[in-house]
Amino acid sequence: MDQTIYIVDDIVAAPGKGRELLELYRSAYAPGARARGMVLDREIVAPPVWLDELSNRLLITWTVQGAPGWWGQGVQSRYDPAVAEFWQQADGLIAERARYFGAAEADVEGISHV
Repeated sequence: MDQTIYIVDDIVAAPGKGRELLELYRSAYAPGARARGMVLDREIVAPPVWLDELSNRLLITWTVQGAPGWWGQGVQSRYDPAVAEFWQQADGLIAERARYFGAAEADVEGISHV
């Protein structure tokens, strides 16, 4: 059975830009992510209100199945100019961003030995 790998985009929006950033992410990034085999797990907005003068944090989680899904989406995104175009377009809406990868502890052993 394949193990689930989580891909978490942790994006802090520029003050007052959280909603606009999430809409851009949904329209310009998400379709390509789905085409690369990523499945949207959840979108979390923190705090849970849109802020006009402060920053919202967007935690967007995707899943892929096993090491092949993880490596596959990564390689495809490197060669997809739309990915770089999205991040360039979103740059003025972002204060900071990071991407994390993880799995349930029970899946780590299987992923490590692929």
